[in-house]
Amino acid sequence: MPGDSLTYHNSTMFSTKDQNNDLDPSNSPNTLHGGWWFNACLESHLNGKHLQGAHDHPNHSVVWTQGCGDKYFYKVSEVKLSLVS
Repeated sequence: MPGDSLTYHNSTMFSTKDQNNDLDPSNSPNTLHGGWWFNACLESHLNGKHLQGAHDHPNHSVVWTQGCGDKYFYKVSEVKLSLVS
């Protein structure tokens, strides 16, 4: 099971293409291809583009750093929620 790549983003506001709440203005949802809880850096980004091959900016893709690292390009992401009692 992949590690935790969400805790880093705790207490951050969700950013969209028309509302960038990131601490680093260069990490806008327009640049990184999709809204997310961006911080000054990122540990995860499940709304990124599907990229293939080598790229100068791997964070533009779907990112889950505690899985296969930030150089691995995931084809799909899926979020499952469960009720905790």
